[in-house]
Amino acid sequence: MRYLTLLLVLIFSFSYAYKEGVLIGKKAPNFTFLGSDCKYDPDDIYYKENGKWKKRCKEHHLSEILKKGKPVVIVFWAIGDRPGTYYFLPKLNKLYEKYKDKVEFMAVLLSRTSQKEVEKAKKVIPLKIPVYRAYSDAIIKYNIGKIDVPYLVFITPDGKIKRVILRPESPMRYVEDEKGLHKRNGKFDKAHRFDIHEDLIEASINDIDKYIQELIKWKK
Repeated sequence: MRYLTLLLVLIFSFSYAYKEGVLIGKKAPNFTFLGSDCKYDPDDIYYKENGKWKKRCKEHHLSEILKKGKPVVIVFWAIGDRPGTYYFLPKLNKLYEKYKDKVEFMAVLLSRTSQKEVEKAKKVIPLKIPVYRAYSDAIIKYNIGKIDVPYLVFITPDGKIKRVILRPESPMRYVEDEKGLHKRNGKFDKAHRFDIHEDLIEASINDIDKYIQELIKWKK
């Protein structure tokens, strides 16, 4: 649990308040991430040898994914986020299995952690979606606040953001699309902030299914 606490501190130290209307319809901001092929913590990738900086493993960028010309669904998440991460993310597995041939799914972890720690987390959070580890540039470019995860971004085949969903498992879920910002009816009750809202989770999964179908049918 000690490393989880440290990760959350690092994540939240880079967090910003979510701003409406700055992403929808825009080209999805590029950001850097690490794949499962890299076993190192982001801070340990670079090393100096004979006076020159070198990298232990390859860094990837969202632009590489967008070049495939397929719809993209990004799920930004954090280890230790409850109930969102532990109870919502596994529900996305059925959508991944259903659409993985037509849509690029990315479960982007917002923390400075090693692949070994990711594998430990996946034992607790069974997730079939490919997991990547991002840097603070993703947090900044996507306006990700410290209480916003899980944070889903729906990107059209031409690389533009069509929709953003914050906290899909919560009564305070926000869905931002071309029609504006919509808030699910509900009241935040601090005393019950860790309650599991199975009905809301199921409703969100159904909505996400519909949004993915929209991406697949999308035409310029």
